[in-house]
Amino acid sequence: MALRTLSVLRLQHNVPLQHLRKVAEKLSHLAGELWTGTTLYVVNRKVVFHEPGTDRPREIVSGQYVMGIALKLIVSDTRRDVQKLNQRPRADRGKIERQRFVNHNSWVVAGTRIPVSAIRDFKEAGYSVKQIVEEYPDLTAADVRAALTHDPRVKAAA
Repeated sequence: MALRTLSVLRLQHNVPLQHLRKVAEKLSHLAGELWTGTTLYVVNRKVVFHEPGTDRPREIVSGQYVMGIALKLIVSDTRRDVQKLNQRPRADRGKIERQRFVNHNSWVVAGTRIPVSAIRDFKEAGYSVKQIVEEYPDLTAADVRAALTHDPRVKAAA
């Protein structure tokens, strides 16, 4: 059984013969029944198995443990972090700002890229504050009122 396993590792998984000799030496203590009950993995042409007793994946020759990465956890953490980034701080609500590389340095609602001029255009087209908020769900009524009352000449001089 051991020779057949080593042959499969060499021919089908391109594990070098020199490495397989060391693997065979390290696993020589396994009886036939343990060979059939052991799952081997190949990572970067090295053989890894679940170490008996700890059931942790370990590279056989070097003895180094292999880190398992729970992708489900990474994805959920990433989604949580994206949601945090998309939430505007309360302090930004109802404020107008201008930043050098945001929307060609034009006045925008703080924490968004929504230009004050776009909000004014909607108001001039007859939209109410509520309708403007429906068009831009990230905005609050306070944001829209701040944009409508914003005077760029006063803020620019300050």
